[in-house]
Amino acid sequence: MNMRIASAKDAAILTSLMHAAFQAAVPPSSALSETVEDVATQLAEGREQAAICWEDDHPAGMVRFLVES
Repeated sequence: MNMRIASAKDAAILTSLMHAAFQAAVPPSSALSETVEDVATQLAEGREQAAICWEDDHPAGMVRFLVES
């Protein structure tokens, strides 16, 4: 298993993993309303960062985060 920092090009993977993770959340998570375009914009504009965890060349998990100084 390995992890790497994601870019806006990874928005579809991030969104898919995020939607799968929050699909059964009660109450429903606002993450389910985020689109690939929303995630790509957040990353491209530097408003947040993300990382993807890979297992056997398949995306297995993700995290989105802010770096504050």
